Amino acid sequence: MLSKKIALLGANSHVGKGLISEIMHLRSEDYAAMALYARNPDELSAWIKAEFQFEKQVYHPDTFGQDRFDVVVNAIGVSDAAQIADVGSHVFDINRKYDERVMSYLDLFPTTKYIYISSGAVYGGEFDVPSTCDTQARVSLNTPLPMDWYGLAKLSSEIRHRSKRDLAIVDVRIFGYVSSWLPIDKPFFLSDIAKALVHQMPLRTDRTEFWRDYIGPTELAAAVLAVIDSPPINTSVDVYSLAPTLKTDLLNALAKHCSLVVEYGAENVSIKSAATYKSKYFSVDRRAEVFGYFPERTSEQVVLEELTKILHTSNLFSNGVP
Repeated sequence: MLSKKIALLGANSHVGKGLISEIMHLRSEDYAAMALYARNPDELSAWIKAEFQFEKQVYHPDTFGQDRFDVVVNAIGVSDAAQIADVGSHVFDINRKYDERVMSYLDLFPTTKYIYISSGAVYGGEFDVPSTCDTQARVSLNTPLPMDWYGLAKLSSEIRHRSKRDLAIVDVRIFGYVSSWLPIDKPFFLSDIAKALVHQMPLRTDRTEFWRDYIGPTELAAAVLAVIDSPPINTSVDVYSLAPTLKTDLLNALAKHCSLVVEYGAENVSIKSAATYKSKYFSVDRRAEVFGYFPERTSEQVVLEELTKILHTSNLFSNGVP
């Protein structure tokens, strides 16, 4: 298979780092031809050198559009709950700026494939049932809360993408994502767990149950590469693991395999994530199979394997190994 020239925008994001790592190992020729764009190029360059012991040039996304690519992957976006609450509707502007930049690029190069990393947040609502191929978005237009802007930004882009039916655009929706590069200082459920494990302290949470579907770099790269290898199409797909997990089942597994200590407190004592109020935040839409996407890990397996990597890295550094 001929190598693809890929542009990755948002390469310094949590998702972007996972794609870099997986494509590097799965398709070294594609990685060699890949152009990385990050709003903090120096930071990403330093990360690549530290992680993989070699250097690669990184560009600012404002320079994107000067070269010809076979594929553009857009992973730019603010997903940090605290950051979204702080910037509010500005997250909408950030998303629109770079999505419009890619759409203008497609006007010049209409055969380029555009893979937009989206989110299950586009559906809105409380997810009292999982999403399906027939689920309709529920949008609060009159009084959007600060946390609504992320989903609204993604939804706005997806609507625009569907209006350009002649272009090869696929929106890849993520419902839950974890990797060994998970930032443990962010207000997410898994970040709280990782922080507790790394610092060997109890996880404080309530007994509110919810379902989550977590994928990792392996699953996301498999979905992205499957789209790259497929005939051009304009559509959206939900990405999923082999099976979602219930909060209690996940915590029990982490207690068993990672010695996580859980302290249950009053209701909502430590619920911080923007998604935790959603009781069944996952999808049963399996249209990704059309591209040849078939995950091999359950959500529980994904979390255990990725958090174990975080613990291993943490132990190396705590023992003085660089």
